[in-house]
Amino acid sequence: MILGFAVAGLLGTLAFALLLPTVTLGAFRSELQRERTERLERAALDHVARTGSLKGFRPDPAWGGSDDLARSALVLDAAGELTSPSTSNARPPGNWRARRDTRVLTRGGRVVGYVVPGAPPHDTPEERALLSSVGGSLTLAALIRVLLVLALGALLTRGMMRSLHHLTREAQRFTLGGAYQPLDVRGHDEVAVLTAAFNAMRAQIDRADGNRRRLVADVAHDLGTPLTVASGYVQAMVAGRLAPTPDRLLVVQGELDLMRGLIDDLRLLSRVDAGELPLDVTLIEPRALLLTVHAAFAERARTQQVSLSVHAADVPRVPLDDLRVRQVLGNLVSNALNHTPEGGAVRIEGRARGDAVEFVVSDTGEGIDETHLPFVFERFYRADAERSGSGTGLGLSIARSLTELLGGQVSVHSRRGVGTTATVTFPRVTGVEDARDGAASRARPRSEPYGSFREGA
Repeated sequence: MILGFAVAGLLGTLAFALLLPTVTLGAFRSELQRERTERLERAALDHVARTGSLKGFRPDPAWGGSDDLARSALVLDAAGELTSPSTSNARPPGNWRARRDTRVLTRGGRVVGYVVPGAPPHDTPEERALLSSVGGSLTLAALIRVLLVLALGALLTRGMMRSLHHLTREAQRFTLGGAYQPLDVRGHDEVAVLTAAFNAMRAQIDRADGNRRRLVADVAHDLGTPLTVASGYVQAMVAGRLAPTPDRLLVVQGELDLMRGLIDDLRLLSRVDAGELPLDVTLIEPRALLLTVHAAFAERARTQQVSLSVHAADVPRVPLDDLRVRQVLGNLVSNALNHTPEGGAVRIEGRARGDAVEFVVSDTGEGIDETHLPFVFERFYRADAERSGSGTGLGLSIARSLTELLGGQVSVHSRRGVGTTATVTFPRVTGVEDARDGAASRARPRSEPYGSFREGA
């Protein structure tokens, strides 16, 4: 980089040296011509003062005069004749009177002659002296410029290289599994931006690694409990300590179903994360969809003695995947029923709002504390310290992932002791094909069963 700066400085000096003859020498020659013409004019007037006329006046070559009429400055008398022609038939140029630079010589109010400037001088001693002086100055300036560029480049890049060295060393420690230590971000240059981005990347990787470890621990916990129960029953039956009655076999089947549900939910989330979940987007009737969800949970709500109602009047059709939306709403309704006590109410509502359609699931349950609200969509997160609940802890995570896959948004608002409201918003995209493009979906035969409605958030 420093050598590049030095080369750029040298090229700039070279370009200036190449432009010097065109810019500087032209002005210098014009000034030299003007000075010589004025000197010749004064000499001619002095000659008139001594002799009374210009007859016999011969320009000194040092003033710009010479025997070469094409280049020399000419002195003409009042009649327009050369005062001292080089040859007997020499004539001044025919357009000398029309030239703007022709000088009129007057004495006592009387025109005594004319001075016609010649061509600008070339290769004069003055010009050679100027070029020699400028050449030396340019050489000295180029040397000073290169030294300044090298010094300033080294000074400016010193801090940059030190920051890059620290960044490289931290990246090497990261590859070797070293502990995360945020780097200091100084300034606002590109290296500072890169350092801040590296710190953010490291923090995000550490969070992801922590989430992965928690995920493994949560899966082991949620699989270990039903596996222990089922294994204990089976071992007792094999040993003859318990008889394989239908009730005991139903307990074993229930624990196995819980494990299968957890595995199915994890597989669904992994396919969503990998972008491999197929979607079948069609124009759906929101009211019919909500009635289907209501029918799936009506018996459970009756058993829990919880009022379950549907409200969806005049909601326009919207292009969505019917199966995936039912999974989203089913998980939200199941979650609401899990946390609504006997005598409470759960309300499922569909409504149009501007350019969007909203599905709302509200309950009069126990509510969620404000400190837990930011984390309810995290996988396996439960507000209960003892991880109580019959679900897998993935319902809200599945709901959010599927909603975002369909181009929508989901939010939860809650007050402790009042209840919880979950709102799912989908844009009213014009045309089924546009909806497919917006959701990055591919129409394939469904390989998923009717959605998982288990929840334990």
